[in-house]
Amino acid sequence: MSILPPRARRGLTGVLALTASLAVAPAVTELSGAGEVEVRVTPDGAAYGPGTVTATVTSGTARMTATATLTVTDPAVIPQERMRVVSVDSEETAQEDGRAANLLDGDPTTYWHSDWSTTNTDPPHQVTIDLGATERLESVTWTPRHNTDNGLIKDYEIWTSADEACGDGTFTRAAQGTWEHDRQARTVTLGGVDARCVRVVSTGRAWYGNWATGAEFTARRVVGSTPGPSPEPTPGPTAGPSPEPEPTPSPEPTTGPTAAPEPSPTAAPTPAPEPTPAPTPGPTSSPAPQPTTAPTPPPAQGVPAFVTAVAASGRGTVLRGDWDGDGTVTYAARVGTRVVFYNENTVLASPAATLSLGRASDTVYVGDWDGDGWDTLALVRGGRVLLQTRLTSAVTTEGSQDDLARARPQG
Repeated sequence: MSILPPRARRGLTGVLALTASLAVAPAVTELSGAGEVEVRVTPDGAAYGPGTVTATVTSGTARMTATATLTVTDPAVIPQERMRVVSVDSEETAQEDGRAANLLDGDPTTYWHSDWSTTNTDPPHQVTIDLGATERLESVTWTPRHNTDNGLIKDYEIWTSADEACGDGTFTRAAQGTWEHDRQARTVTLGGVDARCVRVVSTGRAWYGNWATGAEFTARRVVGSTPGPSPEPTPGPTAGPSPEPEPTPSPEPTTGPTAAPEPSPTAAPTPAPEPTPAPTPGPTSSPAPQPTTAPTPPPAQGVPAFVTAVAASGRGTVLRGDWDGDGTVTYAARVGTRVVFYNENTVLASPAATLSLGRASDTVYVGDWDGDGWDTLALVRGGRVLLQTRLTSAVTTEGSQDDLARARPQG
């Protein structure tokens, strides 16, 4: 961050004061003429995600201010944008967007779905992911599809390979087990195995149906260690383990599932995001009243993976509010017209609500407009103010500029 005063004022002595949603040191620095000041940002160990630093230089009656946005990342998290899908036994693309690539898009509302409209093959189902570099893996996390049990993986195996080409004969089994009948993210600890590629296998029938689905694949590395030479792989199957015989025939016909996966707003490919408005600009017709309270501090503990991805890419807006009225400020992310809300401050948090709201060009505010203790959104469109009636609904009611005085600051 640089503040360059007008030429006539350069070289003046003064005071540099820093305020931030992240801890900074030193917070106040005496200046003596031209030069640079080094400032160290020290975030809370779990406060990953976006934050701001505002610098104010005061010299006599002169005052200059600049604000920078910083994104703090967890060094143990392997970036999804570096990963790619190498192979998948099948994926549904005819009747919905069930591509395996959706596992790596940072969006928990999209998902991979094995083919169900054409071949509808029986398990095992598998997907192989290249991490982009050899890593000493601490763990991998599989986040299930959030809106149905179709293809919810029951019995699983995790296979790893240090081969850059992810060759079939190079994999060794690193973990296996049975996942619970729920939609919580599943983290499998791998104990520091060196791997370039990871294969996730659904070895038998899912909790519902003969398919396999998943919303997100993420991985964590062991921090502070360098991968070493990999041991020779033990002989394993060339395309994942073989399924055990099923004593009970599948209730689904071979031509299609018994109950086709229900359509959802996120089944279609996500449209390209529109330009993001500034975090808290005023409405286009007249300036919004300034909030009367101090800026909302970043939520403690952690940041959902999707929110971090939106902040890092700059393709959307990160919002903070008390969405469930429990007194805890948590995150939301808006990309285009789609908003994803979270009630937990954890990297693996599942969405509390997802909906399409307003227009991409609307300016968005957060606040408790009706005084019930629950924050929702307000949309400013020209001279109109539209207040969201409840978190899970796209219905709005007419408001006024006066309502925006109750907006929760997002700085």
